[in-house]
Amino acid sequence: MKNKKIVVHDVWDGWQSLLSIEKLCHAHTGTHIVLDCAKEARLYMATGITENEDITRQRIVDLRNHNSVNGNTLSVIIGGYKPLPDHHSWSNATLNRHRMVSDAKMKLPSDNTYTRITDIHDKSFTDVWDLAVLYGLFDNIETWPNFFLTWQGHKILEGSYNNVGNLHDNYSNLFCLKNRIPKPHRLYLLNELERRDLLKVNQWSLLDPNDEWEEVMVETLGEQINDWCFTHGKKTFSQEVPDQLYRDQPGEYFRCFMEVVAETFSDVCFYTEKTTCPLLYRKPFLILGAPYINHDLQRMGFVLYDEVFDYSFDKIEDFRERSAAFADELLRLQNLKLDYKQVYIKLLPKLEHNLARVLKLMYHDEYMPRIVREYGEQMFNESFAFDPLGRTGWNVFVDNGNCRNQPAVDLIRKNKYLLSLLHKNYNIT
Repeated sequence: MKNKKIVVHDVWDGWQSLLSIEKLCHAHTGTHIVLDCAKEARLYMATGITENEDITRQRIVDLRNHNSVNGNTLSVIIGGYKPLPDHHSWSNATLNRHRMVSDAKMKLPSDNTYTRITDIHDKSFTDVWDLAVLYGLFDNIETWPNFFLTWQGHKILEGSYNNVGNLHDNYSNLFCLKNRIPKPHRLYLLNELERRDLLKVNQWSLLDPNDEWEEVMVETLGEQINDWCFTHGKKTFSQEVPDQLYRDQPGEYFRCFMEVVAETFSDVCFYTEKTTCPLLYRKPFLILGAPYINHDLQRMGFVLYDEVFDYSFDKIEDFRERSAAFADELLRLQNLKLDYKQVYIKLLPKLEHNLARVLKLMYHDEYMPRIVREYGEQMFNESFAFDPLGRTGWNVFVDNGNCRNQPAVDLIRKNKYLLSLLHKNYNIT
């Protein structure tokens, strides 16, 4: 029903609780309500601090029935989904706004309810989401796994545009690791790298704009705090990192053979601009994130660099053990004293294949959710989320509803090297 009224709520515009969804649904009839969570791995939902699961379940069922009676359709677009995660990871949208405090309580804005945080792996936010899925609150759940690769990747393409075809052969370090927010799995990785003396011989940063690394470290380690090695705290590259960390690369980036990507989540295979960066800069990389996050890239047509890297760490479920194994792999590579230029040349066919794959997705986003394909023009009028290029107009950045990132394609068409890759791999001219 394309003529049905549509209302879009971007989860980044504000906290999303069960109560806020109830208010949204009760304010409309005969409406298609879309919760845009494409830039997150899951929809975070919370309830009151004293509410038990039976009450939450009944609220969900009542809301589902309300929508049926009043002709509402409730859909959600999400970056990825994994039920009942073993380790809860904080999103950028929630971490800065809702601080962990010693009495394990926090006040949620907008609806004056409270939730309890027992530790950093608390699942109270995602349990509500799982119940909502289980009891049929949502009429449609569509994932958009490549949103950042295809749409937010445009800003990285602008930065890599004049460098991507060049063969950089002055490598002096094995890896570059860029961190902005000090999330638990990132700090744990930094600790493991420090334990192996890898930080002092490679390039890394921890911008920590909110001065919270020590707090997160304490929450992460608990009783293991005496085993902590990493004490550097905040660190930038010698060349000041601009606000656009993944658009304009520091000089150190080009002196490193590979990139270590510490992704946003440690429990959901969710790819952001952090993974897009080495793909578009044609740089070998390993990802520390959820289990199988490296292997899952193959589902979207990318290839692994298994001639050089041992991806065994990627299969380990516990993020502490996975981080340690990840650091062991980097130590192994460091001790091999590789001829970086020769290894890079060996990997070049795969690096170009992966670059071409991102470019192909920019030409035609085959994973774009059906809801966006059908309601694109209306959704653009309701939400900024589907215009990552600065609200230029739906038909400007999505060519004739063709799921094409038109400004990115315009850039690609001006670069003979990028065009040659597309022609070679996909016969696109």
